[in-house]
Amino acid sequence: FSFNYHRVVVQLLTWAISLAEKNGETFSTVVYERARASLNVLVNCQDQDSGRLPNYGSNDGSLFFNWNDASFRDFRPALDALHFLLTGQSLYKHAYEDRIWWGINKGTMNLKPLTLNNGTQSFPKAGIFTFRKNDLLIFINCVTYQVRPMQADNLHIDLWYNGENLLVDGGSYRYNARPETVRYFMGTESHNTVMLGPHDQMLKGPRFIWLNWTKAIQAGWKEGEHKAVFEGTIRAFAHLGKFLHHRRVEIMPTEKKLLVTDRVEGKHKWPVRQLWHLLPQHKDRIKIGTVTGGVSQRQSEKKYAPAYGVVGPCVQMEFSHQSGAITTEISWA
Repeated sequence: FSFNYHRVVVQLLTWAISLAEKNGETFSTVVYERARASLNVLVNCQDQDSGRLPNYGSNDGSLFFNWNDASFRDFRPALDALHFLLTGQSLYKHAYEDRIWWGINKGTMNLKPLTLNNGTQSFPKAGIFTFRKNDLLIFINCVTYQVRPMQADNLHIDLWYNGENLLVDGGSYRYNARPETVRYFMGTESHNTVMLGPHDQMLKGPRFIWLNWTKAIQAGWKEGEHKAVFEGTIRAFAHLGKFLHHRRVEIMPTEKKLLVTDRVEGKHKWPVRQLWHLLPQHKDRIKIGTVTGGVSQRQSEKKYAPAYGVVGPCVQMEFSHQSGAITTEISWA
């Protein structure tokens, strides 16, 4: 549950497969098929203009083989090298130099090249759901954890348009910061999802441990002629009682608009807090407002970590309601 660590795996697969090829050895077919499938997840979550992906999961700055002058968040060199090794074809218009450092001059297995299409994609085992329409990318996670989660970020939404990340994930910052800083970045508050009052989706334990893991109950897409609708439900806030968080995301790409409805099912005494994060330079490009009556609204300055140990400001928009559903309209330019 980390795109940055996923890239590390991609580089290690590239290393192992290229070394095997040079020594006249091969892995079983399933290794190559799963390498391609692993690559496919990252490619479908990638903004094609910038090469970046959502800042999803832990990001401690790991990059084992930094063999190019691209920015740290640009995944294209690593993804292109493995894709060329598996298929014999470039993944992007530009050929990156990583394949030269790996000594790759031809494809190994001649697998089918990946294609990137408009519309919805679902990777239910990973809990990843995307929508793409030309320069628009929507990323949503709705996951049941198989291994220890690092961040309490279920049902988070990332929005990318024309190469810019308009709704951001707060990132990781540092693992050994002050407790309140660690809780902000690893917890729910730095993500575009819902809290109950001051409470995260899960109970924070020591160090990297979360207790009472969230669990996806259902998630999926419905596509129409002019819009796509995601609906997902998670079991969350188990340390507080029995609660379900329902999220509905209606995407209208032609109108450049989202309608997001959140509803927390279960008796509670805390306000439902719907949170959104954007960078200061994008305040004029994205508009966020509620269409639900009786909702309190607050704007505050929070933190955003694009890379490990690097921190800057972001704007947090909060809509809160004591009970019922909150529907928010988001538009961009």
